[in-house]
Amino acid sequence: MQQMKEALSYSGKTLKEIRVRKGIKLEDVSESTKVSKRHLINIEEENFSDLPAKIYFKGFLGSYASCLGINEDEVLKQMLDRFDQWENKLKFLNEEG
Repeated sequence: MQQMKEALSYSGKTLKEIRVRKGIKLEDVSESTKVSKRHLINIEEENFSDLPAKIYFKGFLGSYASCLGINEDEVLKQMLDRFDQWENKLKFLNEEG
């Protein structure tokens, strides 16, 4: 009987955990992807307000996922959903204030 593989939930934290588990240094990811270490840290910590425009964030995520050898499409979908939730919350708070 074939077992169903559980889908991994991607977050900044899980990206960092995968990177560390694979023994990949942040500096190596930065060099390989040409994404600054500062932006990679902001992705891992989900400091969305410290990242550039969404289009750049999307490119950074794709490069990062590819460097880690994980499902790029799933990382993009889940992390962009997280970004959109953050953005919507920010808009709501600005409208309330």
